[in-house]
Amino acid sequence: MAPTKEDVDERLRKAGLEDYIDFIHAKVLFEIDYGDMHHDDRAINQFIGHLLQHPEYANKLRAMVQPAFAEMMRAIAAKKGVTLSRAEIEELLRTAVAAGIANEKKVTFWLQNWTSEIFDPPADYALEWSAQFDRPTRKVPSPETLNEDLIPQLEVTQKKILKDRCSTVSLGALLGKTAPWLG
Repeated sequence: MAPTKEDVDERLRKAGLEDYIDFIHAKVLFEIDYGDMHHDDRAINQFIGHLLQHPEYANKLRAMVQPAFAEMMRAIAAKKGVTLSRAEIEELLRTAVAAGIANEKKVTFWLQNWTSEIFDPPADYALEWSAQFDRPTRKVPSPETLNEDLIPQLEVTQKKILKDRCSTVSLGALLGKTAPWLG
């Protein structure tokens, strides 16, 4: 590095910046680990990494991919002790990123069953059922509890969503997306 530093110093002197050499050494970082930066995966990854740090793009790109984290955490929690296949992970990521890109108005519904957790995006509507489930024994609510207590809560939530959002969300859609243990 010493010969390179001397070469930079000489170029700064020739450019009339001799008085600023110490300042430049203190404020400018010379990255030497990236080689010649050919158009390859390493260069592309470096470019993307720096672009993600740029204030104008960081939040936009983050907003596009952030939903993938919450979806991955939900999938892992839902399949504890079960291996997620590569195809399942790829589809989950594809779907989550596509959802992050879309600007359509969505309803976020959380159904807390085995545990009570918080994810992104925040819930517009949530049902807390974790007291009805026992994770260590994998015990689910009885059919009576489901039919007399939990399903009616879903129906009430459906009506509230319809009233609040003036949209069509069917109970079947809620059940299919939030309660795979019923099927």
